[in-house]
Amino acid sequence: MRTSRSRRTSLFDSGKPPRLIDVLSADHFAAVHLPHAENIPRDELALRAPQEIAPGKPVLVYCSDRDCRESPRAAAILEELGYHG
Repeated sequence: MRTSRSRRTSLFDSGKPPRLIDVLSADHFAAVHLPHAENIPRDELALRAPQEIAPGKPVLVYCSDRDCRESPRAAAILEELGYHG
């Protein structure tokens, strides 16, 4: 699910910020990523999420730019696994 800028800001300002997950490759993550982000590539997300992401905790997935299609795909995977934004 897409979130608005104000929703993202309120998540970070809430005192319980979301887990910030970069869904691009490990090589891309090593080259550039947001502060405090973790890397779970989109193609590994379905396998790793159940072990690494606690249900009920806010999660924000992202990739490098507006044209990137990986974060919407990752959000859909998380929703299928029962995670909700």
